[in-house]
Amino acid sequence: ARLGVDCDDLLGGLIITGVMPRGWRIPSGATFTLPPRELARIDWEPSETTGTWVFVTENPSVLAAASSQVLAQHSLVTPRVICTAGTPSQRECEAIGALSDAGWNIAVRADFDQAGLAHMRALLAAAPAAVAWRMGAADYLAAVPEGTDLLHLQDSDAPWDDHLVPVMRKHSVPVYEEDLLPALLADIAAGAPGSCAL
Repeated sequence: ARLGVDCDDLLGGLIITGVMPRGWRIPSGATFTLPPRELARIDWEPSETTGTWVFVTENPSVLAAASSQVLAQHSLVTPRVICTAGTPSQRECEAIGALSDAGWNIAVRADFDQAGLAHMRALLAAAPAAVAWRMGAADYLAAVPEGTDLLHLQDSDAPWDDHLVPVMRKHSVPVYEEDLLPALLADIAAGAPGSCAL
């Protein structure tokens, strides 16, 4: 967009369930995509109660699993999940940041790899009131597999947790959101973000 070659404002955007733009009618529990054209002027429906959380995830599998869990349990509570489907654009980050203005609490997360940490920094910059959701060193350690991938990380890559980069350097392997899926689904079902303790 900065270079003037992004002419498509219909593809991409955010995949959403449980929250919607003001004035829109979406069936309860439905999942839909808001394209960049709509995100450019987003006005979110406000939270009905103070302290209600929206969970922002990188991978569609997390949103799909949360929706499937609700269906399997015949729950009447719709999960509030927004998926960036990869690294979010500036417009997507700003749209997520606008949730705070509508009274929502925001919990953001991504994969534990170099791209995921960059993704987190962009989201937290656009949504300063957001919290890093299960993105600490203890969360990484709880799911880290044995591996030999080499992660080239800077100390400044995870400003929300001083312990995360040293731990990731030591193990030098990425951890993906799917590796934490049971904990993420439990948080979404409970309506509040959790974290492992060091």
